[in-house]
Amino acid sequence: MYKLTILALLLATGCAVESLDVGGDENAGGTDGGNTGGSSSNTGDSSTGAAPSGGVGHAPGTPPPVMPLPNRDGCGTDSEFAAFVGTWEGGEYDFDFTLVRRVRLEINGISAAGGICGTMLYGEEMPVPPVDDPDAMYPYTGASVSPQRTWDGFVYTVVSGGAQGSSLHVGLNGSEVWAPWCEAQPPVFDSEGNAYDSCVPNLGSGEVSSTTCRLFNNEVSVEYPPAKCALCARSPVCACDAERCGVSWLHGIQITFELVTEGGTLKLTDGKMPPMRQTVLERVD
Repeated sequence: MYKLTILALLLATGCAVESLDVGGDENAGGTDGGNTGGSSSNTGDSSTGAAPSGGVGHAPGTPPPVMPLPNRDGCGTDSEFAAFVGTWEGGEYDFDFTLVRRVRLEINGISAAGGICGTMLYGEEMPVPPVDDPDAMYPYTGASVSPQRTWDGFVYTVVSGGAQGSSLHVGLNGSEVWAPWCEAQPPVFDSEGNAYDSCVPNLGSGEVSSTTCRLFNNEVSVEYPPAKCALCARSPVCACDAERCGVSWLHGIQITFELVTEGGTLKLTDGKMPPMRQTVLERVD
């Protein structure tokens, strides 16, 4: 029976936002979505995604195409990496060895030519919520925007990584949780017809209340529902080009495993020690 041991430091940040510097660090901590039930009068055309005339953006131009998520099971396996392939189940434990949440990792293939494919789940799998309102917070009202941490119940796609010798790298896209919401957003354009790289115009500054969010600079001001600023501006989980919007690739979650033998049992470990949470998985197929 194979065993796999990993350690993960999970970062979750949330804060109520009064002012918003949308020209700052796009990889900053999460933003509390707050009350998303309010609506606002957008001074642009919210139905077409057009920004107000005279708007200026953050290097608008033509952003790179929105990259789709890779196939979860569309890669082969090199024989030297066969020990990594399979389904691994177990749990995440705290310093006192108390189970915090269950974890499942599926490696469906891994090769030098095709890379790695599979899924990773924390907690018990739950259905992906539908996008009932593309202007409301997602995946639920009051959710925090924390793409730097893993969400319970969501099946992540393994988007990057590989193997070399006894080392295994697994990469997840922390923004994937919001993929249905991002795909429901229209692209936004500046006054010259150039697409912004997110689902709201980056005007440099902003402020948000429980009912509205205002983005502005010296030339123009535009209002959106708070969810738009939470998901598209402060710590953007969406990316857009001139054709569509999809998930951002700014928020990568990377996990490194090392295959070792301990007491005659194969394990994978990242070599870290408590008090960080330790995940122990056992191969089930």
